[in-house]
Amino acid sequence: MSRYKIDPFLFDETEKIVLKSLRINKTPLEISKDTNTPRSTVYFILEKLKKRGLVKKEKIGKKTFWILKKSNEIELAENQPREHSNIKIYDSSEQIVDFLYRFVSQNSSRFQFFNGDHNPQHWGKYVETRDGVKLNNLIRDNGLISDIISSASFIKNNENVLGRDWTNAFVDKPTEYHVLNSKYTNFNSQIILQTNKVFIMNMEKPVLYEISDPDIYNCFTSIFQFIKDNSKKVNASDFLNN
Repeated sequence: MSRYKIDPFLFDETEKIVLKSLRINKTPLEISKDTNTPRSTVYFILEKLKKRGLVKKEKIGKKTFWILKKSNEIELAENQPREHSNIKIYDSSEQIVDFLYRFVSQNSSRFQFFNGDHNPQHWGKYVETRDGVKLNNLIRDNGLISDIISSASFIKNNENVLGRDWTNAFVDKPTEYHVLNSKYTNFNSQIILQTNKVFIMNMEKPVLYEISDPDIYNCFTSIFQFIKDNSKKVNASDFLNN
């Protein structure tokens, strides 16, 4: 019985060929020759497999060999994370701010937020105050209709971090505000729904996940609608002036 257990459905054909070649320790050049695969592609695949915890590299003498890990060194392949083309990850504050600028500048359809009370304090760590204010003004000036679900603390926390200029952008913004008890918003993240996409952002990390899956979007839409149907609806302008 083989000492390796690899899920054949987890990999594309080229990756399977490279894995099969690694039954014997080889250099990337040897793998390239044995599999008739460009060496640049071999390096790319090896790095992917390394991230999955399935292979490792060792330097023996002057050469670097790639080695398929033994089954007792790795979790079974079916437990390894899979990559999907419908998920994008933004994992720096610069990437996230750049994405948000493009998001509010290029989209015109209605979008929805579910905000955790602790999100603003982490925005303050990574995002310049002027960026937060500018993003809010862009939403207002572009006439983007937004539904916001949060506790009353969310606006107050943002004002403490980003200032009254950030808050004032809500006054003329077409926003529908749904207020929850803060016991339901005691988290860091922010969820955004817009045109068959779900965005989950946590500025504590910071990281933003963009999920392009209509069924997942519909699932979140139903959850949001249930919350809105069972929460207190207020006019944002009136709410801020009280």
